[in-house]
Amino acid sequence: MKDAGTAPSPTTPSTATPSESAPWAIDAATATVHLDLAEEVHYRVEALLGAVPTDRDETASIAWLAAADDVIVDAGDHDRARVLEMRGIVRANLSSVHLARDFHQDAAAAGALYESLGEPLAAATNYASAAIAAVQAEQIGEALEIAVRALVAFSTMPASVSDTVGEARMANMLGVLCYQFFDYERALQFHEIALRCLTAPGEGHRRSAAMHNVVEVALLQAHELPAEAPRREELLLRAEELTRRLVEEGEPSIIRLVDGPRLMASMLCERNRPLQAWPLLDAATRAAGTPPSRGQVGALRLVRGRCLQMLGRPAQALVELDAALDVFDVDWDLAEFILAVQLRSVVREQAGDVAGALTDARRLSDHLWTRHQRQVGGFMDQVWGRAGVEGARRDLEAQAQVLLRSAEQDPLTGLANRRAVERFCASLPSHETVCLVLVDVDHFKQVNDQFGHGVGDDALKAVGGVLSRAVRSVDRVARWGGEEFLLALPSPSHELGVEAASRILQRIEAYDWNTIAQGLLLTVSGGVAFGPAGKLADVLTRADEALYAAKRAGRNRVVAA
Repeated sequence: MKDAGTAPSPTTPSTATPSESAPWAIDAATATVHLDLAEEVHYRVEALLGAVPTDRDETASIAWLAAADDVIVDAGDHDRARVLEMRGIVRANLSSVHLARDFHQDAAAAGALYESLGEPLAAATNYASAAIAAVQAEQIGEALEIAVRALVAFSTMPASVSDTVGEARMANMLGVLCYQFFDYERALQFHEIALRCLTAPGEGHRRSAAMHNVVEVALLQAHELPAEAPRREELLLRAEELTRRLVEEGEPSIIRLVDGPRLMASMLCERNRPLQAWPLLDAATRAAGTPPSRGQVGALRLVRGRCLQMLGRPAQALVELDAALDVFDVDWDLAEFILAVQLRSVVREQAGDVAGALTDARRLSDHLWTRHQRQVGGFMDQVWGRAGVEGARRDLEAQAQVLLRSAEQDPLTGLANRRAVERFCASLPSHETVCLVLVDVDHFKQVNDQFGHGVGDDALKAVGGVLSRAVRSVDRVARWGGEEFLLALPSPSHELGVEAASRILQRIEAYDWNTIAQGLLLTVSGGVAFGPAGKLADVLTRADEALYAAKRAGRNRVVAA
């Protein structure tokens, strides 16, 4: 993904004459007027931001970061926001490790400061950058919170404020964020917004980057759709239209000469026309000249590998895919990484390397699980639903409670599960006493063997209903595992547990089991123990021992520890 907006530029470059060794090390004593501390710090900030090192100069970048750390302590809020914003960008340009570890923290802090200063567009842009970096660092919960702040900040921008380049950059970042979550439909919508914002003369570079992003996402979305889907053809037509524009008018030359032909070749592969695609890929490879970025190299090699596989040249395809994966392993674009591993597994199998294909299939399975985890619960739906209104925030919290209840509920009986009871006991004061009753259905294996597992499941549901009706509202009833149930009763003595267990035995014995299966009879045994809630494991062990004592004594009885 490319930045369709301006390169971040928090300040106008200083007119001060910098020193050659350290441009930001301004000596205030050389000024023609006396500077108070605030003015001196502002002067240093201007010099610092006017001397940002290039992406590739790591030594200068590290020195610049040290200087930024010094000045940021004394800077005012606005200057601090500008330095934090640029510090994050410099860190991001050093390496992927720095991006994952530090960038999102700086960008989020800058966003918070801009928001407090009443600059919603700058706040939203920094929040979006931070959310993208947090996703790449696999800090999904933090990414959610920051993404919500981005949308809230953007929604507060007055309609009278017109900054089409800023809006394009913001929309582009939101598109990249959606892309990171494989939400290609929304990513495409945001990148199209960015493209529509960039119509003024002199915005050719940004417009080319926006067209590039629209095509990339459209092709990824088309790749996931069935060949006969009408939407797939719409996406391919849009990709073809914009790619032709990129090739004819794209800026700069690297986009026109490398990205344009690569995207056109990818579109032709989607249409199963690899013979037409290959000359374009050859042209893009030759046109690269000065080495393009690592991301461009990886993307080009991925499409070359796909085209070679379609042309029946698996050995050459593997060389390209291995090289692509070397890039994606470092730069960690999960979507392209998954595509490359998936394709290499297919090619290895075609080449007769079954063991290698299996290794890739397993690796793919691991990363698809990562993909699934990112999408669980409609993550992006939650982001957009929460943005802007506190009521939506409460709705999301209610959804979280629903998910929590689902995670703490036994799917067969609808009772609480082991996790829920543990959480319930942990919520009690550690000194408060609790009575635990373990209940086990006698000879349950015989029920399954004689009547079948369907009847066994219905019987367990009925037992759960009897237990739930036999206790107080403050108590907890859980399916502990298999045919075993647990009652947790806050109580000052064990007598309450013994009474509840005895009542349950009577109700189970009196239950009309013929309503489930003719000839079915059930009894249960119970073990009761009592102790502090803070020592749940000890109390549970004694309840378990009491239950086994009841079993040894002939079943259909209660034993207290």
